Amino acid sequence: YVSIAVLIADRKKRKAYETALARLALPSGLKWGNVDSSSSNTVTLESVARYKGLESQVIILWGLDHLLSEDKSKSLYIGISRAKSILAICGQEETCTSVLIGT
Repeated sequence: YVSIAVLIADRKKRKAYETALARLALPSGLKWGNVDSSSSNTVTLESVARYKGLESQVIILWGLDHLLSEDKSKSLYIGISRAKSILAICGQEETCTSVLIGT
């Protein structure tokens, strides 16, 4: 059992991201869930803020592109520190580059 969570950083666009992902079928009988409904066959879809204090083996951090600098720093700190093994950051090239070089 590998725990996977997709964490959405942008609160304003959270519903749009959730709706887009919910349309995608997951393989091998997996289904979308949240922190309240997670199980061994669930990929957790949650906001960064609600996932604070939790961990997952795989974290996919999404929705950093349009955040203000202060909000981005806080979301990065919380989101990055939730990954036990693998962290994937999804966003525009300039956003991902700034995360990787720490600007």
